[in-house]
Amino acid sequence: MLRHVDKLILVMGDVQAREGCIDLGQMLSYLTFDIIAELTFGESLNLLGDPTHAPWLHGLHHGLKFIVIRAILLELPILGSLLEVATTGPLKRKMYEHYQYSRALVDKRFSFTGTGPEDLWKLALRHEHDGRGLTLEERHANAAMFLLAGSETTQTTLSGTIYHLLMNKPAHTRLNNEIRTAFQHGGQISISGVSRLPYIKAVMQEGLRVYPPGGVAIGRYVTKGGIVACGHYLPEGVGFKANRSRKPEIMHRSSSYTVGARRANSTTDSLAWAEMSLALAKLVWHADLDLCPGMENWLDQKCYLSWVTGPLLVKAHKVRHKVRQVG
Repeated sequence: MLRHVDKLILVMGDVQAREGCIDLGQMLSYLTFDIIAELTFGESLNLLGDPTHAPWLHGLHHGLKFIVIRAILLELPILGSLLEVATTGPLKRKMYEHYQYSRALVDKRFSFTGTGPEDLWKLALRHEHDGRGLTLEERHANAAMFLLAGSETTQTTLSGTIYHLLMNKPAHTRLNNEIRTAFQHGGQISISGVSRLPYIKAVMQEGLRVYPPGGVAIGRYVTKGGIVACGHYLPEGVGFKANRSRKPEIMHRSSSYTVGARRANSTTDSLAWAEMSLALAKLVWHADLDLCPGMENWLDQKCYLSWVTGPLLVKAHKVRHKVRQVG
């Protein structure tokens, strides 16, 4: 993970020198895909170094859009099915191309001989011969899910958090001070070191609150017999969604979230949390970030399960740190 984040910093410097503004959202997308691809397929896609596979990455976004539009159209009897066939063909084709590319990467991963790379599949292969292994179809399906869960939400959360941070100068300054006083040089920044810093943790939590990556809450249906929720009776078959808001005085109590809300908040998983906080700390230590002109309305976005983010253009001014004397 450190290797990929350090590469992000280097690539950003090259792009800044060449183009003036950096599409940080795109850079973060390349970063998260490179990391999860190495964990899933045993090798990085190297999107940060050579974005040749970027069209395949965009196929994932088209797939999410297809799922939402198709679900809406199928709510319309007869007409919906006809409209689906007539309007979603290109999106469906992009989603299929993404899935086929994922399949090819999975097949390549399992063609390795010997012990194979240290990745997620190595754990699954432990049960290959005891009847609890995965079929080839299950491997293909899980690989696509790994990519979605391990990249899209992480990139979206990090982009939204950085945007809000750059729009809030006092918070940005305070985070800069915390990171730059905690580490003497960039090489000291590590997952364990960042995890001990309280303010960057607060920044990430606030980012998740004001800009949840899912965009929409996961709905539920009341089971047979109905239920009583918050003093109100809900009959069976009724659909509802849990409110994201809660009282400030109980913000520290994770139990005040519904079980579904906690599970849906996948970006708080240890891998994504470490990835986001490490990337943010490295960015803040190495550069003074500023939004480029025209980014004031970046939050005007559409949502198809996840936010459809436009370019997040920033300038990254390299920070020249003074060498501290020890002792």
